[in-house]
Amino acid sequence: MASRILLLTGMTPDNRIFDRLLPRLPNASIVPWITPQTNEPISQYCDRLAATIECDEPIIICGVSFGGLIARELAPKINAVCCVLISSVRDPRELPPWFRCFRPLAGPYVSTLLNLVGMLATLFPRPIRTDSTARSTKLAGEGGTWHRWATSSVLEWSLQKGAEIATIQIHGASKVLIVFSSCCYSAGRRPSLSLGIA
Repeated sequence: MASRILLLTGMTPDNRIFDRLLPRLPNASIVPWITPQTNEPISQYCDRLAATIECDEPIIICGVSFGGLIARELAPKINAVCCVLISSVRDPRELPPWFRCFRPLAGPYVSTLLNLVGMLATLFPRPIRTDSTARSTKLAGEGGTWHRWATSSVLEWSLQKGAEIATIQIHGASKVLIVFSSCCYSAGRRPSLSLGIA
């Protein structure tokens, strides 16, 4: 029996990232994100997300960036046979050093802080916004609820222990937030399989 392939988008829920992949994988489907609850940790979010997935056949789960974190947490909950991470990490130790520096800020008020950051970013005129400033604008206001939750949940992420899952990590050279050099090897161990793509 061919395995079902479940695909998870990144922090910006844009299914177009899989446009070229889906026609080549007839047994693949994109998992719709569910609305997170206030201050909900990734583990609890994945418990609820797992309840929306039928697990009556072998599953390969694949996530891009933030979707990879969710895929890693979700894999043992749905008895996945393999987890594929694209520009993502297997556990919090593989997050970039600059991101780990902000983990002490995690807590119930981080969403308010992120909203403030987003509001300040919107004050910059578009012609002078950097890529980082443009991304930060997504944190602002009611429309930024998802991005604030996703960012704060990564700050608080602590991988739940479960069955060992065969894991494949695929990294390119141009991913801004999570790059190969700050990933598997900085955590002091080799990945199950890692492909670096220039």
